[in-house]
Amino acid sequence: MLLETLSTCDFDELAKGFHRWDHRFRQIGGGSFRGELKELEFGGIQIVRVSCNRRLHTQGSPPPGRFAFAPVLPKNEGALWRGRRCKTGQVVTLVPGQEEDHITAADYEFVGLTVDGDFFRECAAVLGGFDPEERLVGRLAVTSSPACCRALTTHLRELLDLVEARPDLLAQPRTRRTVEQECVRRVVAVIAQSTGGDRTECWSSNRERLVRRADDYMRACLGEPLSLLDLCRELGVSERTLHYAFQEVRGLSPMAYFRAFRLNAVRQELKTAPDTATVHEIAQRWGFWHTGEFAAAYRRLFGELPSQTLNG
Repeated sequence: MLLETLSTCDFDELAKGFHRWDHRFRQIGGGSFRGELKELEFGGIQIVRVSCNRRLHTQGSPPPGRFAFAPVLPKNEGALWRGRRCKTGQVVTLVPGQEEDHITAADYEFVGLTVDGDFFRECAAVLGGFDPEERLVGRLAVTSSPACCRALTTHLRELLDLVEARPDLLAQPRTRRTVEQECVRRVVAVIAQSTGGDRTECWSSNRERLVRRADDYMRACLGEPLSLLDLCRELGVSERTLHYAFQEVRGLSPMAYFRAFRLNAVRQELKTAPDTATVHEIAQRWGFWHTGEFAAAYRRLFGELPSQTLNG
């Protein structure tokens, strides 16, 4: 694969557009969705640029065996990366086998690079003089300078645009190797220049662990009534503690998150339901007993009525 592009009004389609990524998207910000994706893959690297207009909760992992890097941009500075906020001048990192858990901003742009693990280890040792696992394991992000991160982002964006305008640009193996090595060299340089004393760690905090426990319980209760009192009792915490944890890690209150979780589950079933299915019976299966209130909540979140999704 070289360059692929996608423009869509379906966030599930956007998730599937990432080649070899294991992605699951849920919409948590209200309104009709629009998203765009450009993806360039050759040699040992993959460059992705994605934009969307609604807040999403994305979970999953990049292609197996790869390191992943994403400079923090002004348009994603308000996002939550594994329950934490990062700032411009930082590059969010994933080591091979590491899961992502990300809440996007509402008006969002992401530019990222994944690199084959063995190739990146070689480049890091030769060009940067560091061991990537030693430098990156346990970190959420490395901190460089806003100027370095802007330069990396600009290089990746311009390469995507150039290949789109000139599809024959990477036709020659020597050109592909040169471009591939330059992309990785720039990432290695940012990491090598990062602030050694900065430990933006990705180890789970108490609040993140609490939210993950709540996630598991919510998933088990999607089709059943669940109150805030029930949730707090199950987790053994106060409402105040749970509220602060969800606001920090998910950017929503616990019950607002649960409602969005449920509505996304309904949407999945509506999209694949047989012709004989009805909105009412599907909504009831997921614990929505009042059809009018359900339809209004569904429209607020997704920008369309559930009947439109069912008949789409």
